[in-house]
Amino acid sequence: MPTIDLTEYTFDAIIFDCDGTLVNSAPVHFKAFQVALERQGAVLEHGWYLERLGLSRVELITELSKALSLNLDVPRAAAESEAQFLVHTAELVEISEVAGIARAYFKKLPMAVASSGQRLSVEQSLHSVGLASLFDEILTADDVSVCKPDPEIYLLAAKRLQIDVARCLVFEDTDEGLMSASTAGAQTIDVRAYASVYTSGNN
Repeated sequence: MPTIDLTEYTFDAIIFDCDGTLVNSAPVHFKAFQVALERQGAVLEHGWYLERLGLSRVELITELSKALSLNLDVPRAAAESEAQFLVHTAELVEISEVAGIARAYFKKLPMAVASSGQRLSVEQSLHSVGLASLFDEILTADDVSVCKPDPEIYLLAAKRLQIDVARCLVFEDTDEGLMSASTAGAQTIDVRAYASVYTSGNN
């Protein structure tokens, strides 16, 4: 498995996505979605879910409602799935290849997290795996008006870090996230080429 080589990049700050980038949360989120959706008679297929990891909670449930031609109560399912996720955050593990970079640059460069998740679940995830204290800023869906692939969250993260967005290096694991960062003008690294959770085929 290749290591993440940063020598070809010139940057003054680092911004990380959370789910699937710093934290291997997809299995726990999937179980949480399953429980919430089954309460409304909907079945969430694992493959369908994995193809939409870059979507926010509300966006994913809205798409499922349309795909299944169901009139799902999206706010209810979103709230219940988040509640289920929070119950099981102790099961989360870090993605070591990326978390190791965050630890290596702690106190050396400004660093932020920019996630499409809700603040409570993102912060609890980071605390659960012992990473929360590494970051100067933690931005979530609660901080922006439009989620990824819109560039708003990365533009805001760069502003909060007081670094030109072009001098920010972003770590992401979804097409939506990479588009968000690239459109903002940041440099990007797709962690799917490096992280064992992807290269081993274990999502």
